[in-house]
Amino acid sequence: MDTPPSLPASGPRRGKRGPAAAGGSVPLGSQQTLPLGGEDDEDWRPGDSPAAQPAKKQRRPKRTKEEIEAEKALKAQQKEEQRRAKAALAAAKAHEKEERKALKQAQSKTHALKQVRLLVDSSLVGPGSLGVGLLAQLDEHNSRNAAGDKRINYAVAPLDLAPYKALRWQHRRLVAAPAPDSQAPPGSQQAQLLGSQQGAGGTQASGSGRLEEQWQDEPHVMLVFQPQELIDAVRADRLASLFSLLERRAPGQRPYLLVAGLAAHITGTERRQHQADMRAGPQVPRQQSVRVLMEQFVTSLAVECPRLAFRDVVDAAQAAQHVRLLTVAIANSHHRETDATVFLRAHDRSDRTSVTNLLINNPLEDSSLEPCLRCLASVPAVKPGIAHALATNYGSLGGLMDMLLEPNRSDKEKEQEIASLRNVGTATVRRVGPAAARQLLQLLRSSDPNLRIREPKEGEAAGQG
Repeated sequence: MDTPPSLPASGPRRGKRGPAAAGGSVPLGSQQTLPLGGEDDEDWRPGDSPAAQPAKKQRRPKRTKEEIEAEKALKAQQKEEQRRAKAALAAAKAHEKEERKALKQAQSKTHALKQVRLLVDSSLVGPGSLGVGLLAQLDEHNSRNAAGDKRINYAVAPLDLAPYKALRWQHRRLVAAPAPDSQAPPGSQQAQLLGSQQGAGGTQASGSGRLEEQWQDEPHVMLVFQPQELIDAVRADRLASLFSLLERRAPGQRPYLLVAGLAAHITGTERRQHQADMRAGPQVPRQQSVRVLMEQFVTSLAVECPRLAFRDVVDAAQAAQHVRLLTVAIANSHHRETDATVFLRAHDRSDRTSVTNLLINNPLEDSSLEPCLRCLASVPAVKPGIAHALATNYGSLGGLMDMLLEPNRSDKEKEQEIASLRNVGTATVRRVGPAAARQLLQLLRSSDPNLRIREPKEGEAAGQG
């Protein structure tokens, strides 16, 4: 049979099979276009299409020796920058840790003596003077206390009380200095590493301030005399020139007078004078002793100048002991409890344990606010957490009363302001609440001395959510 003219001699086209393949018949002389790449075509493969062939991988051009060396140098530089950035960050963290430790020690009573420095007048340190023996005794005391908690820090410097010789004290304060700008370029590895550490919640070493030492003069000054120097000054003007100098150059400071061996000097002078009188005979008039003069002067000081402390020591060792004990007392005065705190501790009948535990877990930024906190905690409607919030926000009872008595605000606004404060010491974020705020306003603004403040119900004084 001859081949139909509609089909090529090579056979049917690729694609879906027509009716002839399914058993039907195709009329002679008709032409049917079959789609290519049908799913029933077993002879077709994806790789048969030229477009589906994968592109050949371009070969990397061969680098020169100079390019290889430059790439190695760049990688080494990046590693070195990263190493330096890590080292700088670790050093900054260590430095910040040391500063936190120093700040904690500065606020601790255990290390109070480290924060005080004794200034010794340079005119007091001379051959045969009292200052030489005093400093020798202090050095011996420091050598026995190498730990540092009981060491006496001192420095020899000229003071502005000439012609008198003096001792003064200074107290060290640690204050935050402004943070220096970062020295790393914005796009460097160090800047990127610091930024990633800060973004992850790490220590902001590059932006944190540094602590600086500031020495402030203590309101204490001690004048040191040799026995004959004090006798001559008393005979001249009864120390009137000294008191005038202190008013000009040390106003408001408490003065101390220290003399070494005054009683022994007067006794020795009287003995020598008596021997001289006995050798001269009764015809020569006897000189009057200075013992009565000095006793009258010292007694008058206690009445006319009660703030002036007078001390007569035996020798340099006793003088050093007196100066050391006075230095310890000055250092501990910064951690002394106020009279209000002592009174509240003795007379407060509220739950002291709860207030103490609250202060341990949530310490006050300013320790002077503790009397105000304990006073507010004694009110039946005010629990320790509420008292902590009030003391922190208003600073004192006076500040709280100024807000409560402000005429330009309504009672509702004042109550809402107190009620919105965060209750400290609770596991969840809770507010003071309107019940406790209303009780507090009723108590502090009442003019009735017999007003009865009821104990709050469970949940009222604890704060509202």
